[in-house]
Amino acid sequence: MTEDHPAIGNTGLPRLPKFYVAAILGDERARETVRRRSSGEPDWLIPRDLKGDIGVLRAWMQMRNRIRRIKDESHGFAPEPIPPGQFDLHVGIMSHGADAFGALKRFIGASNLLRPDLEIKTHLKRKHLELSVKLHGEYDPVQEIYHEVYSVVIHCALRWVTGEKVQISHLRAAAPPAGVETTFVTTLGRPVRREGVGVTIYYNASDAHAPLLPVKLGRWGSVVVDQFVRELTLSQVTRPNAEPLTPTTDRVAKMLATTHISESTIAGRLGLSIATLRRRLAEEGVNFREIANQARRRQAEVMLQTDRPFADLAVELGFSDERSFRRACKNWFGMPPVEYRLYLQRG
Repeated sequence: MTEDHPAIGNTGLPRLPKFYVAAILGDERARETVRRRSSGEPDWLIPRDLKGDIGVLRAWMQMRNRIRRIKDESHGFAPEPIPPGQFDLHVGIMSHGADAFGALKRFIGASNLLRPDLEIKTHLKRKHLELSVKLHGEYDPVQEIYHEVYSVVIHCALRWVTGEKVQISHLRAAAPPAGVETTFVTTLGRPVRREGVGVTIYYNASDAHAPLLPVKLGRWGSVVVDQFVRELTLSQVTRPNAEPLTPTTDRVAKMLATTHISESTIAGRLGLSIATLRRRLAEEGVNFREIANQARRRQAEVMLQTDRPFADLAVELGFSDERSFRRACKNWFGMPPVEYRLYLQRG
């Protein structure tokens, strides 16, 4: 891994072991390493070129690119290849549910027809709305990586169709291979209980009746990546080891974590006048412009790890044009966005 550029610092995004990611990408040496390290051989040697780690968004992009290359959304875990576009169909069916619980049930109905290799269940209990995912068939520790990836994919789709109204309480997942601490489900920033096989996501029971937003045709293909970027950005504000913020600063930072909105809009959502908001922030030693600038920088750091055009990022971050975005990147990172993206890809 390359050293940090002095003007850049660290994005703070999760990083995953290379061999762990390579296993889902089909590397047989990596898969054997996962199996050995999950089955009582914790000291099994990792191939030299698979040592180290990789940024989670880079891993995400590699998985997406592999799907396009091999034309199989299951990464080889289904008995027959799953053509690209099947998950888009799932999301389209999901989006016609009455609420979050209904959306999950519709997703499962589609999955029973299109992905019979998967066992997906949802239950609404007194405290939690549960979503569980696992593959049918003989157990293989490598499958647990796919369980985590597919669970995160469904979660991102559910967050998108509900306008991010559903919130994870905690998760359950299988124990990872020896030496692996960060996995795909831990990137969501919520507590994970390690036991059993497959993955279960626990949402708050009240979220089951969260209404769905109208969705536009043609967006489904980018839903998961876009929403995963937003989840990672938000996790930087809410992660357990983040520097604690004062009350008003914390609320403003969370509102700005994934969306560029104005000072007056935030004041209104907090039930405050702009003058009162400014006074409270001043008492906490900050101002709105500082918080907004830091939020924009954090979002830019995450989004530049995708392959989205700079013009699109400029619009989403609220810049008047691409030139303004490029200028901001140079101020933040000491280099233009194209160079910073290359730096992140190398690192």
